[in-house]
Amino acid sequence: MEAIVIVVVFAVALAIYVGARFGVGRELLPGPAEQLRQLREYRATLREKLQRGQREGWDGVMLAQVADKLAVADRQLEELSGGR
Repeated sequence: MEAIVIVVVFAVALAIYVGARFGVGRELLPGPAEQLRQLREYRATLREKLQRGQREGWDGVMLAQVADKLAVADRQLEELSGGR
């Protein structure tokens, strides 16, 4: 019984090592073009949210939080796109 446990633990450790070594799941990470697309979409959503908040009279703290997130998204987009 102990031998089976040792073999199972070794097999799991080997599977984790092989997965980490050869990058299983790396293809799940978005490439630069996909990151730009997602960030542009996020920025557009934040702009809409900010405009909606201004129309609906949200309090200043909520508007400031959305504006801060929008500023961060703008900076990230500028960095990813190379300042274009």
